[in-house]
Amino acid sequence: MPKMFSKQSAFKTILTLGDTLATIASEKNLQQMTVGVGELRRLLNNGERRGKSILSLALQRFAASNIFQTSSWVLEVVDVKKPILIIRRR
Repeated sequence: MPKMFSKQSAFKTILTLGDTLATIASEKNLQQMTVGVGELRRLLNNGERRGKSILSLALQRFAASNIFQTSSWVLEVVDVKKPILIIRRR
């Protein structure tokens, strides 16, 4: 199983995803949004990149933490393997 060794790269990937999901939630006027595998694949695979694979590696790098918070959003990881995420705007 490949691993993401750079914690900074993993953190940057998660922050970028959180910002993107928070923007989509605000456009749809949602306070909370559950995002599954299909939505993540559609969001991350622009131009057939390996976005979902990179996200899975980044989430597994932070195995001890299931919640990521910024001043504008909270990202909760429900399932790391699939992945299933819940984004809450503040």
